Amino acid sequence: MFFYFFLFIYFFLFFYFFSSFLAGGVGWAATQLAKTVPRVTVFGTASQHKHQTIKENGVDFPIHYEQDYEIEILRQRPQGVSLVLDNLSGTDFTKSQNLLEPLGKVVLIGARSMVGKEHRSLWQVFKVWWDTKNVTPYSLVMNNHGIAGFNLNELRNKDPAEFTQGWKIILEMITTKKIQPKIDSVWKFDDIVEASRQITERKNIGKVIIKP
Repeated sequence: MFFYFFLFIYFFLFFYFFSSFLAGGVGWAATQLAKTVPRVTVFGTASQHKHQTIKENGVDFPIHYEQDYEIEILRQRPQGVSLVLDNLSGTDFTKSQNLLEPLGKVVLIGARSMVGKEHRSLWQVFKVWWDTKNVTPYSLVMNNHGIAGFNLNELRNKDPAEFTQGWKIILEMITTKKIQPKIDSVWKFDDIVEASRQITERKNIGKVIIKP
């Protein structure tokens, strides 16, 4: 994911990026990758008490996750943003499309909305599937929008050479400290329930790691 995201942002001299949960492991890394390119503006959601921390990581406009981020972003930039990383799907997928400027792109990387609180239910899965509206070729052409999906495991299985190339670039960026992954906490496998609560209760800043 990071390799393609990194290449895509070079197409924009003034790049505007949005993702939710920027205090999590993926959001933290995506922010740092975006900030390797000059003149990038980053919008993102997080709990209020995490705003100062994600600002220090590079987020320009932190938004409380209970606010309507579509309204807040378009208030700051009415023409929309260049790229949205959507890890929610459902009704948020429609918001993601509404946020795009011409030539903007939504990249679907997950469907977190399928999980209600700590558990996933068939009703919640169906609701998210129903709320994730189909995209028509006509709407994409007329709005100059792009929709893409990304699954790291599938890329590794189907195109290991491309995966390895991207991974080497990321490792080099970590080695030279251009990006610095953040670990929130490390848990024993026996404490996996408590570790999960660390995430679902929005306590973590960075990655939560489970040790075997």
